[in-house]
Order: sequence, then C-alpha cells, then structure tokens
Amino acid sequence: MPSRDAWVDTDRIAYQVVSGRRSGYRGVTYKQHVSPGRWRVTVETEAGRPIGRTHFTVVAEDPARTPAFTTHRYP
Repeated sequence: MPSRDAWVDTDRIAYQVVSGRRSGYRGVTYKQHVSPGRWRVTVETEAGRPIGRTHFTVVAEDPARTPAFTTHRYP
C-alpha cells in the first residue's frame, strides 16, 4: 500500500503539439472522472523527460453553490 503522501499514476494521455506561438507552445487535453484531493500533472516529451508540472486541488461539488474553478499553486 502506498504511503499517504505518495503520488499515484492514473493515466497517460498523449496529444500532439503541431505549432508554436510567439511566447511558446500550447496544448490542451482533458481528464474525466477525477476524485477530490491533491493532483499533479506532469508534461513529458515522447522520451519521458519532464518539461512542465503543475499542482492543483479537486474539491467535491457542493450542490448549494454555483460551480467555480480556482487554481492553487504549491511550492
């Protein structure tokens, strides 16, 4: 059993970046059916080298409130 603080891989979602922008490259992909908690996304090259990473928290929906999306960065 992994420790409470261990990251667990859930998916590897591939997508192709086809063109650049003046300030860099941009790509978009989607993941469905996520569980509440802390999440980490790592962007890797085809060879598996990490080139970017972000952390965020998924919170359970509160039916009494209008859905809102907020990002929090962790150190």
